[in-house]
Amino acid sequence: MNDLLWRKIDSAPKDGTEILGWRKDCGVILVRYSSMVDFMSDGELEREISEHDLDEETIESYDWFYADFLTGGRLEGSETPTLWMPLPSDP
Repeated sequence: MNDLLWRKIDSAPKDGTEILGWRKDCGVILVRYSSMVDFMSDGELEREISEHDLDEETIESYDWFYADFLTGGRLEGSETPTLWMPLPSDP
């Protein structure tokens, strides 16, 4: 059961593994450390580039990303989770 303890975000996996993240202002969020090119289709990338005027360095840079029921996005600066834990095992 030690796997279900919150840990400092510095120790989180940075290989694209989905984990539970936590911030005081929003609680628990599903996150992973990745880049946009690792999980977006070519069409999604093209749309993001045109809508937000993103450059290649931005879309290829690694950062924390969240997912929710409708969308997802990059977490930067103070938006970065402060704690993490692995996802629970399947039932």
